[in-house]
Amino acid sequence: MPVPDSATGCPVIPSSLKAVAVASLLTFTASSAAAQEVVYVVRHADQIADVEDPPLSERGRERARMLREFFRDAGLTAVYATDLRRTMETGAMVTEPLGFEVTPVPGDSLGSLVARVQREQPHGRVLIVGHSNTVPRVLEQFGYPNEITIDHDEFDNLFIVVPASEGPPLVLRQRLVLPGR
Repeated sequence: MPVPDSATGCPVIPSSLKAVAVASLLTFTASSAAAQEVVYVVRHADQIADVEDPPLSERGRERARMLREFFRDAGLTAVYATDLRRTMETGAMVTEPLGFEVTPVPGDSLGSLVARVQREQPHGRVLIVGHSNTVPRVLEQFGYPNEITIDHDEFDNLFIVVPASEGPPLVLRQRLVLPGR
């Protein structure tokens, strides 16, 4: 049963129920999917401020561990992350129990990332880890027509992209709220 978040008052749906809902959605739409079954897009977890190429903060490591548990049984086939420390650390936390490495993506090749994912993972379940300014561009490259804004201090977005055989993909935006926050 959803319980209200103490900070926002909005209902927080347990991850297990979200997973069931997403699995049902995928079952319904996968037969018409043009490419990947599903693509998950997240911003890197919380970072230490005011340092060059910052690592994850303790809160960021906690959030990355939450992502690891969220994706543990999602059937991911690949994780792509920009080649900066905070995105690679976030992705590595997710892939740790999965038996494969994060695929680094140089920042100057983001324009071709979606084509690369479609070529390398034509029927996969993929996680892309980016930044507040790159996640909206990735969603746009997948054909999502709506504008997405991610604030500088916003680290809890999870976008679930379900490609369609025709037209724009279905995109769901979830918030992954740390427990007790």
